[in-house]
Amino acid sequence: MKHALSILILRARSITRKKLAAFSMIEALLAGSLLALVVFILSGILIFGQESSRIAGDSQRATALAEEGLEAVRSMSEASFSSLTAGPHGLAVSGGKWQFLGTQDYPEIFTRSLIISDLDANTKAVTSTVSWAASSQRNGSISLTSRFTNWRRIGSPVMGNWASTTVAAGYNATLNGRVVRVSGNYAYVGLVSGANNFKVFDISSPATPSLVGQTTVAGNINDMEVSGNYVYVASTDNTNEMRIVDVTTKTAPTLRGSYQAAGYGDGLSVDVIGTTVYLGRAPSAILGQNEFYIIDAASSTAPALLGSLNLIDSVFDIQVSFDSYAYLATSGNTSELNILNVSNPAVISSVGTFNIVGSNTG
Repeated sequence: MKHALSILILRARSITRKKLAAFSMIEALLAGSLLALVVFILSGILIFGQESSRIAGDSQRATALAEEGLEAVRSMSEASFSSLTAGPHGLAVSGGKWQFLGTQDYPEIFTRSLIISDLDANTKAVTSTVSWAASSQRNGSISLTSRFTNWRRIGSPVMGNWASTTVAAGYNATLNGRVVRVSGNYAYVGLVSGANNFKVFDISSPATPSLVGQTTVAGNINDMEVSGNYVYVASTDNTNEMRIVDVTTKTAPTLRGSYQAAGYGDGLSVDVIGTTVYLGRAPSAILGQNEFYIIDAASSTAPALLGSLNLIDSVFDIQVSFDSYAYLATSGNTSELNILNVSNPAVISSVGTFNIVGSNTG
């Protein structure tokens, strides 16, 4: 009896071991399959990412080549507008200059073609098309179009005839003019201090300009810049060195906000990038007051100071580039040109100056 029981126990153990072994094999197969699936998915993601990056890179290079094509045509038009003949063209460089060659050119993996068409005797439309094999299943293509005008032609509205200059028209104001800015079909004229010293003219017909609107800005208007529907004014008004004039309605220009810089230095110059205003002024009688200001004019009725810098010198003119540098013409005898880094308005810094030989100011 005991012997039979022992045999049953041994058989049971053997069956259990076989089942465990079978389960272990199944688990191993499942684990291996899962690992293979994960590897497959990750490989697919990696390959897709690399392919997407390649396609995006090719698209960027194609865009750059299309832009290069238009700039090449621009260069050739400046040298000889008559060289822009209608039809398809390829590009080549000869003697350091662009020229047309064939109907296409083949930079790297791309094919570029420039199609020139005549709009009139002095205007050309140019389409720069770059195509390439984006993948085995599809092709990529980018086209850019621009127009080129023979602006050098004698008698053109742009060039005119320098051998026979004439006064087309004029306007006699009771006050002396100081500055003028043109935007579209309108000219904005700033005068010395007095009633209605800010004037708006319709110049759609240059031979017959017409005064359509005016308002009064305190002090002499020393400089102006137009951005959108606003004209930003630098004036000698010690309580409002920078004024904002709303010219949305040309017949009724309206004073909006203003900015008062500390001290008594006159506003001399202004420039605008978007809604950021750059103001230059004369040194104040109070030592330590700043001459260069960066102002946030996003709210036209409440401009706010972003930063300023003490230069000691008068800032007669300002030009701000889109790479965040401000170029100043100043009264400094050793720094008539002063270049400022204005990328961070709270921390303005001078990155370079140039001394024009002599004692002249900028």
